[in-house]
Amino acid sequence: LLLFVMSLVPAFASAQALPGVEIDCDDKNPELDVHPLSDASVDITCTITNPSSFEETITVDNEWDSPIVSMLLSEDSFTIAAGDEEQFTVTFDGQVRLSSSETWDFSLNATVTNVGALPVPEALATSASVNGDLSVAMYGMVDLQVTDTSTRTLGESEETTISAKVLNNGNGEDRVWIEIANIAELETLGFTFPEGARVAQTIDEGGVSPTVDVVVRSPSNIEAS
Repeated sequence: LLLFVMSLVPAFASAQALPGVEIDCDDKNPELDVHPLSDASVDITCTITNPSSFEETITVDNEWDSPIVSMLLSEDSFTIAAGDEEQFTVTFDGQVRLSSSETWDFSLNATVTNVGALPVPEALATSASVNGDLSVAMYGMVDLQVTDTSTRTLGESEETTISAKVLNNGNGEDRVWIEIANIAELETLGFTFPEGARVAQTIDEGGVSPTVDVVVRSPSNIEAS
């Protein structure tokens, strides 16, 4: 092995270049869309470059440790001409409704295994790596539960209270606004909201807000129509 290594060094030196490899990706911090209507998958494109004066065979392996998201390479072995490059796709495939607090580090390692037809001894092995992290994109989803959905009948200057709770079905803490949707129309008719028609709540992932009350007061003069 020692004699073989020594015999390769002059050959590489005579060409004024040693084996080399470079690797990079277009997105080192991808986000996984896990909304229930998504496919919970994201792709990034990586490029391997051969900067040497030799045709090289380059292998790529990945370091990944997630039990719930897979990391797949479209290719992991390349034969690249001197000064040329090749691209491959890395796919992260997970599942919907993952928490936005999840994140994982990843690493891609490219190693020159052959120069032309000659295998590269371990003592002359050349490699390069690129690192990044995958995070889970946040999405919002709420469920509004109104305590009493029955019809209310009000006389002049009477009040009624509409009570509701909000369930956070998203994958992170949300700031939720609860408001009367047709407030402009009701105010035009003379209705008022003594305690405000819009209430904000901060709700933890999977949490339920306290009961929110919106007080509605009818106008003092009601014209028959």
